[in-house]
Amino acid sequence: MAREESEQRIEEQVREAIGAAGPRAAFVIRIPRAAGLALAALAIVLAGFLALAFTMHWWGWGLSPEAKAEREVAQTVSDVAELIVLPEGETPIVATITDAEALKRDQAFYQDAQNGDVLLVFNQAQRAMLYRPSAHRLINVAPIYFAGDAPAASE
Repeated sequence: MAREESEQRIEEQVREAIGAAGPRAAFVIRIPRAAGLALAALAIVLAGFLALAFTMHWWGWGLSPEAKAEREVAQTVSDVAELIVLPEGETPIVATITDAEALKRDQAFYQDAQNGDVLLVFNQAQRAMLYRPSAHRLINVAPIYFAGDAPAASE
C-alpha cells in the first residue's frame, strides 16, 4: 500500500512539473520511424565515405606515380635523417637495390648490401649512403668521386 502511494505521489509531481500544457511541453522530439531509418542510413553512408577518403589519402591511392615516388623519397629521407645528419638543401637521388650480388662483385661499397636496401646519393655533398629500411639501419656511408675528382693514388 505504501508503495502505491509513493508511486502516485511521484506521478503527481511529474504532472506538476510538466504543467497544464501536457506532455508536449517537455520538448520531446518524436521522429517518424522512416525518417529515423533514413538518417541512420545517411550517417552510415557518410561514415563509409569518410573512411574511404582517409584510406585513399593514407595509402596514396589515386596519386600519380610521380607523386607516390616523391612521397616514398620523402619518407626514406625522413627515416635516414633519424640516424645521421643529412646534407642540407639537397634532395638525394634514391634507388632501391634489386641485384645485390652483381653490385658486390663490382664495388666494395656494396659488400653488405641486400636486395631491398636503398641507396641515397647526395651529388653536391659527394656522399653515398646505403640504408636498410627493414632494420632501420645505415649499412654504409662513403664519399663519392666523379671522373677526374678521385684522389691520386700514391706511388
